[in-house]
Amino acid sequence: AGSDLGSLRTRAELRDGAFVVNGQKIWTSYADAPAQWCLALVRTDPDAPGSAGISVLLIDMASPGITVRPIPTLAGPHELNEVFFDDVVVPADCLLGRQEQGWEIVRTGLAFERVGVARYARAGFVLEVLVDHARSTSVGGRPLAEDPLVRAKLADLRIRCEAARLVSYQAIARQAAGTVPVAEAAVARMHNTVLEQLAGQLALELLGPAAQLTHDDPDAPLGGLAWRQWVRNIPTTVAAGTLETQKNILGRALGLPRSA
Repeated sequence: AGSDLGSLRTRAELRDGAFVVNGQKIWTSYADAPAQWCLALVRTDPDAPGSAGISVLLIDMASPGITVRPIPTLAGPHELNEVFFDDVVVPADCLLGRQEQGWEIVRTGLAFERVGVARYARAGFVLEVLVDHARSTSVGGRPLAEDPLVRAKLADLRIRCEAARLVSYQAIARQAAGTVPVAEAAVARMHNTVLEQLAGQLALELLGPAAQLTHDDPDAPLGGLAWRQWVRNIPTTVAAGTLETQKNILGRALGLPRSA
């Protein structure tokens, strides 16, 4: 179903005190790690509209009927998979929350996930490495750090790091106060994921063509940092809800009208 959770089709039927799950999931992270358990959103009420008939099950990955197929990608180390469920029997006590409470549970969980990784800190580390590189590398007899354009780009990234940190703290403060930071988490997610992509892009620009060399290449500058930062963050503006999804969440929080 991707970002359109209401179109979810994987079904779970309650039979003889257990749920029988049939369907398919895609882009499942670490399913072949091997994961011992998975959290699955399933449709338990096929007649309910949209997200109203969805429940959450905790499923033992060793259960008969589960097939995991890795999905190769260009985004660094392998982590994504396709998972198939064929008459997988799940005990009824593996229901998380109440039946048909899935949307409420996943909505809360996603808000916490969106601020669960300090992406601004990781981008800040890359920035520090790039600043050191600019100070120690000369082009045409002049250090990169003296180039006004390079200095402006590094400064812009530093400002973005600080902004991402502050909006993340705002979301965490709401969470610490016992509320679910839905809008704040969306804002933090947008700032942090775009920041990580910009850090990778700037690394590619400063290091030149060799920056595309992977971490296992002895000629890769900075140990392949630029390649790693770039490819690992191509999908970050999709995971946990696309940028468009985050903007829609914020728009609803601001009371803006839905698009036609």
